[in-house]
Amino acid sequence: MKYVSWKMALIAAAIVLMVLGVPARAQDGDNDGCSNATLFGDYAFTLHGESLGVLVPQTGAPPSLVPFASPLPADGVAMTHFDGVGGLTQVDFVMRRGTSAATPGTPLTANGFRSGETGSYEVSPDCTGTFKIKFGDTTEIDVAFVISNHGQEIRTVVTSQHVPKLPPPIVPPGAVCAAPAGCDLGVQIRSDGIKVGIFALPNLAKSAPRTRQRGLVSRPKAAKRAA
Repeated sequence: MKYVSWKMALIAAAIVLMVLGVPARAQDGDNDGCSNATLFGDYAFTLHGESLGVLVPQTGAPPSLVPFASPLPADGVAMTHFDGVGGLTQVDFVMRRGTSAATPGTPLTANGFRSGETGSYEVSPDCTGTFKIKFGDTTEIDVAFVISNHGQEIRTVVTSQHVPKLPPPIVPPGAVCAAPAGCDLGVQIRSDGIKVGIFALPNLAKSAPRTRQRGLVSRPKAAKRAA
């Protein structure tokens, strides 16, 4: 028994070492088979976050954030169409401080969604990627994302946003944001998207009620007692 216990301990230790080593190897040159074709069709997004301030360029250093008097919250929804070869179109409805984020002159759909939004995307084999969207008012955003559930879901975070101008009252002291140059904003915005028309079917094997049938379990017969 001592020999068996010692042998099992060695096997268990080897399994632990193998499991601990998997993440490092999986992240090094990982290839999960994703490509631009993985994203194809319409995806419904919800977004949430806030704009923190204006990024002011610095000579020989990263831009410096000049914060707004208070962050500008953003909540919205979007419908994004990926064409499978690196192009996208989108309509969205975003709320900021209780009103629509649509600016005068922005093209709108009949139900008030901002339209005319176009862009490009690129998916890496490890199912990470980036996309850029240009809006009707010339605003541009860059986004990083990861794909999950075999292309049915996408998680994003905005990495940069450039706007053509800001209303003068909200421009913080020490920053400039006017046409035609515009400015870059410091943002903290994320979104989640799910492919339209895909429904998760329940696992019937797990959800089916378990019934106990009598007479199907054989039981060992009791040994006859010697006379």
